[in-house]
Amino acid sequence: MTHQVHQGQRYQCGQNEYLAYENGAQVVQVARIDHDLLYPLHAPILLHASQLTPLPVRRFHGEVR
Repeated sequence: MTHQVHQGQRYQCGQNEYLAYENGAQVVQVARIDHDLLYPLHAPILLHASQLTPLPVRRFHGEVR
């Protein structure tokens, strides 16, 4: 199964939420979201697309892309 990651979409991996910085089906650059920080994005890291689960998006009426 091919996992496609879309830039600007939020994803979950384990207990953390991530924001995708790029599109891709293999290794993609993402930043962990931490709402306890003044600027909620951590430094970008690389994760494999298969590790990321898409989260619902408000602009799609709570649907997953």
